[in-house]
Amino acid sequence: MVVVTIATIAWTGVRFLAEDFAGLLSGIPLVCGAGVVTLLAFADRIRPTTALASGGTLVLLHANVFLVLEPNAAGAIGLLLGLAAAAALFGQFGIWGIAMGGLTLLNWGAVSWLVPIRLEDQLAFGPSIAFGCLLCGILPLSHAKLVNWTMEIGQISKERDALASERANLEAKRDEAVAALEAKDRFVANVSHEIRTPLNGILGLLDLLEASGMTPQQTERIAHVRASGESLLAIVNDLLDLSKARAGEVQLETIKMDLGAVIEGVAQSHAGSAASKELELIVDVDPGLPLVNGDPHRVRQVVNNFVSNALKFTARGSVVAAARILERARNKVRVEISVTDTGIGLSEEQQERIFAPFAQADESTTREYGGTGLGLAICQRFVELMGSQIRVESRPGQGSKFYFELELSVAGREETGRIVPWMAPLRTLVVDASPHARKVLLDRLHGWSANAEGVADVDTAKQMLTAAALEGQPYRAVLLGLRTAGDRWRLRARELSSGVCGRPWVVVMAAAEVLNAGDEAGVPGVVAVLQKPVERKALMRAMRLVAETPRDKPLEPSRRIRQRAQSAASIPQSGLKILIGEDNPTNVMVMEGLLARLGYDVVVCNDGDAAVKAFEESEEREFVAVLMDGQMPVCDGYDATRRMRAVEGKRGWVRTPILAVTANAMPADVARAVQSGMDGHLAKPVRLSLLEELLDKWVTPRVLEEKTLESLRPLIEGNDQMLSRLIKSFQKTLDQRVDAMSNGDAESVVQAAHALKGAAAQIGLRWLAQECGRVEENPSRANTSLLEALARDGIRRVQERLGPS
Repeated sequence: MVVVTIATIAWTGVRFLAEDFAGLLSGIPLVCGAGVVTLLAFADRIRPTTALASGGTLVLLHANVFLVLEPNAAGAIGLLLGLAAAAALFGQFGIWGIAMGGLTLLNWGAVSWLVPIRLEDQLAFGPSIAFGCLLCGILPLSHAKLVNWTMEIGQISKERDALASERANLEAKRDEAVAALEAKDRFVANVSHEIRTPLNGILGLLDLLEASGMTPQQTERIAHVRASGESLLAIVNDLLDLSKARAGEVQLETIKMDLGAVIEGVAQSHAGSAASKELELIVDVDPGLPLVNGDPHRVRQVVNNFVSNALKFTARGSVVAAARILERARNKVRVEISVTDTGIGLSEEQQERIFAPFAQADESTTREYGGTGLGLAICQRFVELMGSQIRVESRPGQGSKFYFELELSVAGREETGRIVPWMAPLRTLVVDASPHARKVLLDRLHGWSANAEGVADVDTAKQMLTAAALEGQPYRAVLLGLRTAGDRWRLRARELSSGVCGRPWVVVMAAAEVLNAGDEAGVPGVVAVLQKPVERKALMRAMRLVAETPRDKPLEPSRRIRQRAQSAASIPQSGLKILIGEDNPTNVMVMEGLLARLGYDVVVCNDGDAAVKAFEESEEREFVAVLMDGQMPVCDGYDATRRMRAVEGKRGWVRTPILAVTANAMPADVARAVQSGMDGHLAKPVRLSLLEELLDKWVTPRVLEEKTLESLRPLIEGNDQMLSRLIKSFQKTLDQRVDAMSNGDAESVVQAAHALKGAAAQIGLRWLAQECGRVEENPSRANTSLLEALARDGIRRVQERLGPS
């Protein structure tokens, strides 16, 4: 710094020497003085502060001489003084600095008095003089500090370069990690596709085999094959979910949902597992829980994992899936969703690691329980997306409670806890040895306004029933837990429904395997057999049957409620057509069988080009839906969909639902399907319930007019004969009008179509009414087989919607 300062002073002197004779006279002393000061400073004979003060003095002397000879050079003098002051910026306070500052002030005063300087020149270099006085007074250079600072700056520069190099290395590693993660995700997606395709055939054919009737030994073997297939599918789904969660591709939807129904559905799917281990599986939903807005799929996935784990790690006792209101505001509700078990429990150490991917509470090689350890890690990510955290309360040997809280917006009235006026007169006795299960049923019945009580054993129930009958206030219904009644439950049910007990109707609540026994229909007084945990809708149907059926009349076998899956033979064929684009022969067989069970006719094409041609050659709305695989020869499903949409646009057709049914299950695959013009997406393997749900979403709204059905509901509720008369009347109209269309002239066809359109609209058959309207406009387009198919399918759906619920 000293060298720079002295060099600056010397250069200034040389510059003045070069200007004129006056500069020469004033610059010679400055240059000589600067040289002497520089030599002394380098010889370490004077301190840096002394050198700076000497240099500054030389500058001032030169300035005085120069001002006398050239008064107009005031701006240059101010600049010199500013440079000299700036050179002292990194110094420390010293005596030479004070002296320099004082000398500068004196010099400025003298020059201003002796030399006539214009006002604008004073303003030009005045601030520079003032700044120089300040800095020269308090900030002379310190050699030691300057050296230290120089070393520090050098060290900082080296560290900065090292950090820059390290950052570059980290960025390179990050890019490598991102590339590896993307490659892994592509690998998982490809493997998932390849595994899902054969799994679709395995599980789908198992569905068809089970419906065909088999020996007990075959049924048992099929069950083992199914269990293995389901386990493999669960692993594939877990890997896919983990990849999607890590990639940030999980998108939550917000739709209206019945949280209680979601939890009940999960419990029903695990009822068989609970029954096989003789565990009490209980659903405890707050009766006041309203309909809410949320993502039912993700909530179901989390609760399903909780219940599955609870059943896996519980050998005896119970598993309770619950939804409890914590706080209720006008438009918001905070709910705790939990699953509590009486299983092996977890230590604090185990609780800390169970949410890590691939972690198990028991990681020893001889662990008793299987699983990938992905479920809870995935669930934690889903719950975080919903704005919450999974919490655990557990102690070894004392069971566990997994729960999380959600704040949800209210979507509708309190469907789950509504008062049911016709249930108030039904005096009901709940007989169940499980206190928790008994309390849940009583809360539900009380929420509906039923007069209900509960006891823990059959003997006490008989005493209460007998006493009530003698008092002239008999019970109308008994809800009997099958395990509470024991192996002789049929005998106990007859006893509870006898005349001595007031002849109440008995509703048996049985574990899943008992529902397959098939011999409870002959038990007098049994009005219904429901699977535990009992769903609200099933319980409501049973109570309604009790209310509508006098006890002094025998119950028709056809009216007895039995909770079991429908068989293929029980579903009427509708005649509605679905076009399938699928090239895998096994998958074709599965889809044909499943759709036949749902009542649809099928047209199969083995490549996308053939599917487009079949669509082009069909009449408008001949197909109620198109199920399209993504990967097919000749033309894939996405291009085929685009071509079908082009056909619709060219011909002015109404949009037909085109649904992707493919083993590609990543979010990007769903987005690709939507971009190509598809309306929905179903990942393989295809299950009957999921396929039915998909078609119900996209086909049923075209078939039925929901507003019309809602207007009919008050007329039909409590009067099943009204619905029967309505259907018979419509069927008669249908037969007459179809016959007229088949055998009449154009005018007769128009009249028949108009009459049938009005009848169809009256009971909510939207699609049939629309098709009749098209025939009315163009009689030559009358397709009586299509009209009959639409009518048969519509009647079935109307009966399902307006029948007992």
